[in-house]
Amino acid sequence: MMHLRSWLVGCMLLIAAGSALATVDDLFGKVRLDDVGQVRQMLDAGYDVDSVNAQGDSLLLVAAREGAGGVTRLLIARRARIDYRNTHHETALMFAALRGHLEIARQLISAGAKVNQPGWCALHYAAFDGHTSVVRLLLDRGADIDALTPNGSSALMLAAREGHFEALKLLLWEVAEPNIRNEAGLTALGMAVKSGNPDIIRLLQQAGAHQ
Repeated sequence: MMHLRSWLVGCMLLIAAGSALATVDDLFGKVRLDDVGQVRQMLDAGYDVDSVNAQGDSLLLVAAREGAGGVTRLLIARRARIDYRNTHHETALMFAALRGHLEIARQLISAGAKVNQPGWCALHYAAFDGHTSVVRLLLDRGADIDALTPNGSSALMLAAREGHFEALKLLLWEVAEPNIRNEAGLTALGMAVKSGNPDIIRLLQQAGAHQ
């Protein structure tokens, strides 16, 4: 019995030592792996749910970017700041949109994430990378279809420039304005011409776009 007690005490000491050696970097590593159990354990041990790494990203931003759906749910349940912005003014919803993580984007919006914000927003990120399902979700949840980036570009213009036909088609179907000009004087059609995408050029012209 004494041997068993000593063994248990030794195990507890080893666990305690391991916990003491754990760092915030370890926590971010567990988030990237979507290791819900370990993240929960570290939060229970006292780590801040709004911890920020050296790049200025919070746990929730990293979870959204990496597609860690389980950890995202946990962090939302632990009341992580939904609309925290990093040094580039990016939010968790923007990261989810950029990577095309539809279910995570849905979780964040349901938890109150802002769909619209000044400057770059989630719709721009989704259109830039051609994630049509996320574009549709954002529009359904009230995204401003003609919101402009700091240089005056719309989601339609970004989809045109990057050659994302399906995302562009959806934006036009939802009546995005095709003739907005950015600070450089370019329209969506002008961007498509520069990118040399004939299918997108044709689609924009059919929608009444001008260069």
